[in-house]
Amino acid sequence: MGEDELERRGEGTGHGPDGSSAGDGVGTKWVVGTLFAAAGLAVAVAMAWYAAEGYRQAGGASDGAAESAAGARAEAPAASEGRARVRSKSGRSRWLSIPAPVITFRTLAGDTASLGGLRGRVVVLNFWATWCPPCKREIPELSRLQDSLSSEGASVVGVAVSSGSRQEIQEFGEEYGINYPVWLSDPGTAATEYRAVGLPTTLLVDRRGVIRRRYMGAQTYEVLSDDVRALLDSSSAPPGPEGTDPARQRRGPTSK
Repeated sequence: MGEDELERRGEGTGHGPDGSSAGDGVGTKWVVGTLFAAAGLAVAVAMAWYAAEGYRQAGGASDGAAESAAGARAEAPAASEGRARVRSKSGRSRWLSIPAPVITFRTLAGDTASLGGLRGRVVVLNFWATWCPPCKREIPELSRLQDSLSSEGASVVGVAVSSGSRQEIQEFGEEYGINYPVWLSDPGTAATEYRAVGLPTTLLVDRRGVIRRRYMGAQTYEVLSDDVRALLDSSSAPPGPEGTDPARQRRGPTSK
């Protein structure tokens, strides 16, 4: 049988000149196509699963955020002594009762000053810094408070913490319209003696030299003035700390 006839028979039976079957190519293509289809399906399933998981986690995060926010609102009285109006069973607002350390600070004029020199006045003692953005935003509120309540027996005092030279702080105060006295402090004195570990921190000190409120972060005029007026009003002012004579408070180191 000649080669031409064998070749013709091969074509008739589905075999090529090299003896391979024509169906082999079709089968290979089918297998490859099936594998690609299966891989695509697996990818689609995985993507759907990840999308569902991400949606579930996002929902859980939202629920957690809502719960955290609710918890933060519920714990706000404990976290913010100044803003909160925590009331006892009698309905009266609870005040702090911590004798203020009598520390001698340097002033912008180069003199010395302390809370002892303001005894008999309600003092808003604000620890701040020229490099602190929230402190800058709070300055107009404090200036307004000084304007409105200084004639009624209240004083605002700013304690600048690590804010440069006296001249630099003086120029900053003029630029920002500070109308109240500014004392100078180092971070150690502010943090150790007055627990001003973050800025701004504001202490509300009554006429007897007792810390009644501690405010963390920038405050508004309304929040501060409400508490100051309560201390100025003798009928609503809280009693002094038991067993403590503010006049005999210990003296701390002189602030440089």
